[in-house]
Amino acid sequence: MVASISNVSVLAIVALVGVVIYVRYRNRETLRLQRDAELAATMKAAAADDPVRLAAVNEYETRNYERLFYAANVGPRARSAAWSLLGLAVSIAVLLTVTSPGGGSVAESVIFWIVVALAAVFGVALLVFTALAIQAAVSLPRISFAEAYEDEVDTSSADD
Repeated sequence: MVASISNVSVLAIVALVGVVIYVRYRNRETLRLQRDAELAATMKAAAADDPVRLAAVNEYETRNYERLFYAANVGPRARSAAWSLLGLAVSIAVLLTVTSPGGGSVAESVIFWIVVALAAVFGVALLVFTALAIQAAVSLPRISFAEAYEDEVDTSSADD
């Protein structure tokens, strides 16, 4: 029932390590951005009356919230795609180690077709979550305050 599992096992282990590292990195990034948002609130309270410091804190806060908004919308979909990739890799690894249903027992045939179904489900999930992540990244509204800053520059130069 079991074929050579050395190469297949290595593929599954590499996929597992890669996905776990990616998901851990994304979780750490989200936590860091949340801490930065808390820091911005603290800095805003400390810069209460100084307009220059308040402007710097507002700029920092805006950039942080842009990144946090992106991470909150695209990140979960990308992580789901990564987990689906892992499921697909493990399903294919198991599928390659199980013999085809033609010459084995009924139990081997049932296991084979269950693994085929799992591979198909994870493959479809990978495609769906990848498409959702791309769609979220492409359609994410871009927040820009460049026009507001241009108005300020124009009014300040007109006053001089």
